[in-house]
Amino acid sequence: MIRDFDSYDVQAEYLETLEFELPPACPMCHRIGTFNPVRCAHYQDEGVAAAIYFCNHCEEFFFATYSNNEILAYYPETVQPVQLSEHIHQLSPNFCDVYAQSCKAEQEHLDLIAGMGYRRALEFLCKDYAVSLHPDEYEQILAMPLAQCIKKYIDKRVISQLAERVAWLGNDHAHYISKHPDKDLNDLKKILEMVIKWIDLEIASQLAIEQIQKA
Repeated sequence: MIRDFDSYDVQAEYLETLEFELPPACPMCHRIGTFNPVRCAHYQDEGVAAAIYFCNHCEEFFFATYSNNEILAYYPETVQPVQLSEHIHQLSPNFCDVYAQSCKAEQEHLDLIAGMGYRRALEFLCKDYAVSLHPDEYEQILAMPLAQCIKKYIDKRVISQLAERVAWLGNDHAHYISKHPDKDLNDLKKILEMVIKWIDLEIASQLAIEQIQKA
């Protein structure tokens, strides 16, 4: 949505009406809403502008920068990670910790290291899941390279294929040469979230089957 607002020209030192693209959601709490700027300012010759907003949901101020009336960036901005279920927390506490720290790195705009963090988180998740399926092969699973572990011990085809692709993209963030230059951190995160949800569903489904069998 684009609307007209009074904006202070810092070069000419007067107010004039400009068009501003409005944020679709708060970059802090990620709630969708209607946001009108508290104050706007621009630098006429350079075509750059900024606006201060207030979110009634989380009761926080945030700052948006503009170029040609389109939003460039928000400050501050939080990364909204996928919500991890109790099943995932119980399965792999290490995964949950590394995943949270990777989200924090991304939040701090440390994109060059966040990808490696997500790749490490995947390894904890996959190996802990493999151990839950094959507890008698604990030591072999932990010592095995991730790709081999996924192929040998994760029987669910959808999970193994998705996890394999997250590993590929994660390796691109750890190595000098990227084998998938058309994919970025968002692509890695989207597929990792699919892996998390599939594993969560598999655990929940197995528990439901076991409970019904006992009844």
